[in-house]
Amino acid sequence: MNLEIKKKWIDALKSGEFKQGRHRLRQKESEGSSYCCLGVLCELASREGVINPVNQQADGEYFYDNSRTYLPPKVCHWAQITSIEDTYEVADINDRVNSFEEVIPFIEDNF
Repeated sequence: MNLEIKKKWIDALKSGEFKQGRHRLRQKESEGSSYCCLGVLCELASREGVINPVNQQADGEYFYDNSRTYLPPKVCHWAQITSIEDTYEVADINDRVNSFEEVIPFIEDNF
């Protein structure tokens, strides 16, 4: 993974700007949105102009580059992520733990 993007991703996860969510890159909450750790990476890619801004459907579902659960290929390419299996594993970890702080060690060691 590109080390500069990895640092931005970890910093964003630690920032407190993003509420942790599960099972979707981003989902609507009663007060704002929540994000999977991969959704945070998508949001960074969107802010950098790599992918279009998130698209919210009428039913409240959010999509990043036509994806709501998996990391879009454009984001993988931008971040230079070479193992799609690691993205599945980090999403699984995200869905089982209570904070991004518990996800960060896997990102540090595997990306």
